[in-house]
Amino acid sequence: MGKRLSKIIVIAALTGAMTAGAASASDMLRHFDANGDGTVTRIEARDAVRAHFRGLDLDANGVVTKDERRADRRDRRFERMDTNRDGVVTYDELQNAATKRAQKRFSDLDANRDGVVTREEADLAKKRRGARGPMTLQDLDARVMRMFDRADRDRNGVISPDEAAGLASHDRRG
Repeated sequence: MGKRLSKIIVIAALTGAMTAGAASASDMLRHFDANGDGTVTRIEARDAVRAHFRGLDLDANGVVTKDERRADRRDRRFERMDTNRDGVVTYDELQNAATKRAQKRFSDLDANRDGVVTREEADLAKKRRGARGPMTLQDLDARVMRMFDRADRDRNGVISPDEAAGLASHDRRG
């Protein structure tokens, strides 16, 4: 998956706008699209980010800490693993989730898609992840708006399904 789409998906996942297992641009659009018109405006994206930020900021101090993010990730990870939504995770569900996570992680590490991960590819992936300290709403908002602007190719303030599809097809090519 290419950098631009994966960043949008990461932000969508970070903001909680995507359901467990949703991983396409069209899923992102559907979850950010507050008025159901099939497009996402800057206001809709910003509102989704702000609403979720308030949910992440457990102590309401205007900063989401590593511990707050960790708690959110645990909840989302459990929901992804509990595929039949019965409130418990079986060994089979855990094994399937671990396999999917390992496949995704390997794919993320194998930058040239040759089926092996070199030390250089692992180091590059580590640099891309970077250190993540506390995050303010302003930090997240600025990041989402930069990504929104990159996705909005015709600069009309709206991400259309065609723009999202074009982004996805661009990323599949490499």
